This record gives sequence, structure tokens and C-alpha cells, in this order.
Amino acid sequence: MPIVITDLREKILAAARSALLSGGYEELNMRRIAASCGIAVGTVYNYFPSKEMLAAGVMLMDWQETLGHMRRDIQAAPAPLDALRAIFDWIVGFSDRYRLSWEQYADAGKGYPLRGGYHRQLVGQLEEMIVSVLERFGCVFVPALPGFLAEGILSAAAEGHRSFDELAPIFSRLL
Repeated sequence: MPIVITDLREKILAAARSALLSGGYEELNMRRIAASCGIAVGTVYNYFPSKEMLAAGVMLMDWQETLGHMRRDIQAAPAPLDALRAIFDWIVGFSDRYRLSWEQYADAGKGYPLRGGYHRQLVGQLEEMIVSVLERFGCVFVPALPGFLAEGILSAAAEGHRSFDELAPIFSRLL
């Protein structure tokens, strides 16, 4: 009779997250993940057909959690600029956590994961939150503003080249 392991998907994701955070994408190894979970490597492949899909699963899980924190913090923000700062800070934290993995992934010739479809999806999620901020605080609403702010925040936070304080005067004038 086969052994049933409860919450196996979550155990695989936890082991993969540990590998990604400790050594980046290069550290993520399907055989090691299987061994750490006490399962056959084929079982890992039943849940995640590739190393890339496993890494994406880990990051998606963390991103969903990050979105929850962002939503909570923008609801608690006393002013629109504070809400944008909260979004920025959470993206910086998420980006810093996975920067090594993204760099290794790109170095392996696979491209940069925030480009293309993922980028558009992230911007869309941020736009929704920014619209709620603009509505909550009664800011002047121009249809292009949420997308512009989302792109600016995502770009500055994910690339790690700017601080929010550099962007705040621009955002203040726009709000």
C-alpha cells in the first residue's frame, strides 16, 4: 500500500523555497528537494514538471503572501503617499529575496522572469491596489495614473536603484 504524505505539495514548496533563498536558482535541485522531503524525484515532477515551474511555484506563493501584506498596509496607511511607500517597501523586500535567483536564471540564458507576461500581471495587480488608494483618499483620477505609478514603483523597487524618498516628490505632485 502506498504511503500518503499529507501536504506534500506544501512540503516540496517549503524545501524549494529554502534552496532558493539559501543559494538561488543554482541551488534548486529536484533530486535534493525530493531527498529532503523523503520522496522519489518522480513524485516532485508529478507536482512540478520542471525546475523552472518549481521556482515559479515558490515565488508565486511568496508573491501572494506579499500582496496580502501590501493590501493590509495600504488600508492602514494614513495618506496616499504612505500607501505607495508600503507597496514600494514590500516589492523591495520581495525583489531582494529573489534577486540572486533571477540573476542566475538570466545568466543561464533563460531571460529575465519579470519581463513579458509576468510583468504585465504584476503591473495589473499593483494598478488595482493603486486605484483603491486613489479612490480612498479622493485623489485626482486620470485613467493613466494607476499604470504610471505601478510601473514607476515596480521598476524602481525591483531594480534596486532608487529609494522611495527619491520618488516621493514626484508622486506627491502627481497625487
